[in-house]
Amino acid sequence: MKVLFVTPPIGAWATHGNHKAPNQYYAQLAAYVRDKELASVQVLDCRAFDMNYDQMLEAVKRLLPDVVVLGETLHSTGGLAVIWHFNETAKLIKKDLPQTRIVVGGLWYSALAVETLRQESAIDFVLVGEGELTLEDLLKNLKERTRDWKDIPGLASRDGRGAPQLGPHRPLIKDLNVLPLPAYDLFPMSHYVGHT
Repeated sequence: MKVLFVTPPIGAWATHGNHKAPNQYYAQLAAYVRDKELASVQVLDCRAFDMNYDQMLEAVKRLLPDVVVLGETLHSTGGLAVIWHFNETAKLIKKDLPQTRIVVGGLWYSALAVETLRQESAIDFVLVGEGELTLEDLLKNLKERTRDWKDIPGLASRDGRGAPQLGPHRPLIKDLNVLPLPAYDLFPMSHYVGHT
């Protein structure tokens, strides 16, 4: 299974300069997926490479991921306004690669999980809260199909009729030692500027 973490071409987050930073949410999730050997992982940071949407789609189609993860982190992208870009990216990828599962997560998506699934038909799943353990369960279930989606804690999905459903609450990870260090080796670190 191939998992691709995509940062859309969202531009810089500040009006006072060109600030670009790696998506720390992706770095943490990708490290966890790789450490657990759940899938092969790649990162496509369109903002870092100044790619437009057409270039992004060509790159995604070349990589042919089974799962695309999209997730916004407030401190590195500037707030709720960028969600449009993540939703648009989901639509564009789903249109060209309809079999690819689109997973979203992060602060804003966690707060609006059910609303996201109601409004965005291209999005298949929402990771609510901390995403590592939920993404692990999701990827295992995509392979094995042993659980009903509604039984996975921390996961928002759709039922057989397409209606949003929310799994049980997933508690916070108490032992942070279960988490590997973020996978910054997957990111084009030399392309990030102006971020302290």
